[in-house]
Amino acid sequence: MGEPHEQMYEMTDLVCGILPKEKPRYLMGVGTPENILECITLGVDMFDCVMPTRNARNGMLFTREG
Repeated sequence: MGEPHEQMYEMTDLVCGILPKEKPRYLMGVGTPENILECITLGVDMFDCVMPTRNARNGMLFTREG
């Protein structure tokens, strides 16, 4: 909660290395497109975050151009 992204990635990588590969790996509170993509590469399978839904309700859209 509030840690720098690099530290979050480091811990995500560590935990995904410990958890069984044949089981789903879930990460809560990660919602930016960049963070989701990075965590997928680290082994996360499922995400749960209010940010994308909240932003969509308020008319914000994520695109490749920003």
